[in-house]
Amino acid sequence: MSVWMILLVFIILILMMVSLVLYLIQDKFIFHGVKIPVDYKYSFENDFEEISLKTDDGEVLNAVLFKRQDPKGLILFFHNHAGNVIKWSDTAVFFSNYNYDVLLVDYRGFGKSTGKFDEEKMLEDAQMWYDAVADQYFKIIVYGRGLGASFAARVSANNRVDQLILESPVYNLTRAGKFIYPYQPYYLLLKYQFDCSEDLKKVRCKTTILHGKKDKVVSYKSGQKLYELNKEHADFILIEDADHFNIMNHPVYLATIDQLLG
Repeated sequence: MSVWMILLVFIILILMMVSLVLYLIQDKFIFHGVKIPVDYKYSFENDFEEISLKTDDGEVLNAVLFKRQDPKGLILFFHNHAGNVIKWSDTAVFFSNYNYDVLLVDYRGFGKSTGKFDEEKMLEDAQMWYDAVADQYFKIIVYGRGLGASFAARVSANNRVDQLILESPVYNLTRAGKFIYPYQPYYLLLKYQFDCSEDLKKVRCKTTILHGKKDKVVSYKSGQKLYELNKEHADFILIEDADHFNIMNHPVYLATIDQLLG
């Protein structure tokens, strides 16, 4: 065997090993949930209730319900791929100030919620949260941010929902991976997709998609393509000078939320 052939075999073996490692540790790249001890006592200025659900496979899901005295309805809030209910509590309170109760949920492996990351089970968990509160509210709005768009779209496609709001939504992880790492084909090894496109096609309630044109984490084209799947029921708000992190502070975003929730 020639030296060049030996070198080629060696390179192929190295690439295979790197691919295997990337496949095995991809959870750490995708999910950035922060755990919270189960005996931790939440403390928020606004009135709230901690809620836990037990899944069929024995895991415990945790959420915080921010409460108003006479709410207009409920906002079921699915946050993105990072943090936990503590990190997202300020956002929940922001929505609550429109006189809605807000149910802020943590996915498996986030906050106090137990369990390992599993796409189908996590989507089933989203339905569990809807089922737990649906009978208590006449009006339900579902909100999904980033990766949370998958859960929001699934719930909205299969249930009675008055309105769906998606902020900087991920179309699917393959598209997201190509956008962030265009020269690294790691996305070919993905064991998750979180593809909300098929569910969004089935949504029949009023849908609003907000996206910043300067978003460097999730391309605005992701939100645009989702809008194109359901133009009959959806509006697409492209905010020219907003990015992934400052969109909620932008006047266009605030004016749109005023209109939708006010």
